[in-house]
Amino acid sequence: MNTEVYVIRHGEIDNPQNVLYGRTIPVFLNNEGRKQIQGISEKIKKSGSKIDRIYTSPLDRAVRSAEIIAKSFGLKQEDVIIDEDLNDVDLPATAGRPLAERDRIYSLGIDEYSEEFVALGNESRAQVIERMQKAFKRAVSENHGRTVALVSHGDPIQFLLFTLKHPGDPVPSMNVLTSKDYPPKGSAERVTVDEKEKVIASERIL
Repeated sequence: MNTEVYVIRHGEIDNPQNVLYGRTIPVFLNNEGRKQIQGISEKIKKSGSKIDRIYTSPLDRAVRSAEIIAKSFGLKQEDVIIDEDLNDVDLPATAGRPLAERDRIYSLGIDEYSEEFVALGNESRAQVIERMQKAFKRAVSENHGRTVALVSHGDPIQFLLFTLKHPGDPVPSMNVLTSKDYPPKGSAERVTVDEKEKVIASERIL
């Protein structure tokens, strides 16, 4: 029996200073974000799926998103599990810089996960990929034949989805990944896994 995993990005947040944040700077789900998550929950229901369990990043914007999903599917508090591996990226070397700084970095052919920033304290690409893969595999192994949701953040989700869709391929820099089907806030990717825990299908739900 197949297992379905909905990989969901939290809803829209308030970022009045327009800065890079990651997990370092607290930002919170806003009204639009709540509507987005309610909307994606309804779309998942209309597709015929019923989420049985939710794993979420510990950050407030993800937890609040998970709570909305849980309520929509009538889940209990114990069905929502905090998973540190789903956390947003740890980027102390770039957090707080203007969003425009990211474009400048990308124009140099590097990103915030490149060696020069990792040396300054940023989480590496390999570290993010490793923990996201662990979270995904753990959710699948604990829920064979069920439907679960993982609530996380943009870059970690994009890294995970790339490695699921392109196993063994080197993961490109973020300036490439952000131009290739980057997951919008409040969106979901339905990933179907077979009995041998192999990914057999993936579909974006907006």
